[in-house]
Amino acid sequence: MVDNCFGLPLWLRTPCAGHTLWAFNPHHLAYLKEFLRAGLRERHGTANASVVSRLPGWFKQAKHRGEALRAVERLERLLLP
Repeated sequence: MVDNCFGLPLWLRTPCAGHTLWAFNPHHLAYLKEFLRAGLRERHGTANASVVSRLPGWFKQAKHRGEALRAVERLERLLLP
């Protein structure tokens, strides 16, 4: 996985549910964690017009929620001093 602007490898990445979970920065990681913790995920507007619509399908599946949340927490620990 590389940054689409600079072509540099992404530092915040970890294996998760047979895929790679990655984040650009701490703010992106916090957004992913908030999404995973949300109890209700309503869709508003047109398809493919939101950030959530761009998340991979495996990440949005309930069966992967616990594993994805643990993966996000692993990445958060990389950010600790």
